Amino acid sequence: MRRRCAAAFALVVASACSHVAPPITAPVDTGILRVASPVSSLLFARTQPVAVARTQDHKLRVLSLPDGKELRAIDYGDRLVVAFDLSADGASVALGDWSGLVSVWATATGQLRYEQKLQKYPGILTFSPNGQRLAVAPQGDAVRILDAATGAAVTTLGSPVGGTLTLAFSRDGRWVATGDGDTLVRIHETATGKEVASNREFLMVPLIVAFSADGASVFAASGDKFVNIIDTATGKTVRKLDRTTQPMQALDVSPDGAPSRRSS
Repeated sequence: MRRRCAAAFALVVASACSHVAPPITAPVDTGILRVASPVSSLLFARTQPVAVARTQDHKLRVLSLPDGKELRAIDYGDRLVVAFDLSADGASVALGDWSGLVSVWATATGQLRYEQKLQKYPGILTFSPNGQRLAVAPQGDAVRILDAATGAAVTTLGSPVGGTLTLAFSRDGRWVATGDGDTLVRIHETATGKEVASNREFLMVPLIVAFSADGASVFAASGDKFVNIIDTATGKTVRKLDRTTQPMQALDVSPDGAPSRRSS
């Protein structure tokens, strides 16, 4: 499989392929993170040296990096977790459970900021890169955009048939892209929820979306095994990458948007 990117940004994708990717050379060992209970999942803040581990003793453990020192533990009780996200600056952590309860805590103090009760378990729980917004959606229902600090409602996106399966904010928080159950990729204004463009070229549902560093393009991967580069303003596909052997399971763009090429 050959992975390509436009000159203005680097794109990283991962599929469910069974082959082994080339090993990374010259690894840098920054230490070992040790916590008091087995780890179920681990998230790293993008702009601050903070990580949060969700452990099997029902705690969110806030860790400093690179030393891995535990700063505090947040007990979330006997909840069946289905969604978990950390803001880019590491200041807020959100957790959603099977009952539809979404909780947001301040990592600096461990205090609960607010809670939202959804009709169903959250299918979407995503902070914007600037940390100002939080997108939540009960599985199959419309996406709500909240003020990330207070939980106050900002706007609600449209409710497509089949609901929204994946969502991404642009880095400045201006736009939000959704991959929806009706196979469309839609771009919305974050502040108003207004749909500004859509892309109808996939035959199967979009599985993952991501914005370019400058917000001018949306990368979208679907069950079709294609990754399309979509113009944010018009919704038109400006480039389609080579078809992959398996549907993509992860897709991201480098923080600085530097060009990169890699084959595997």
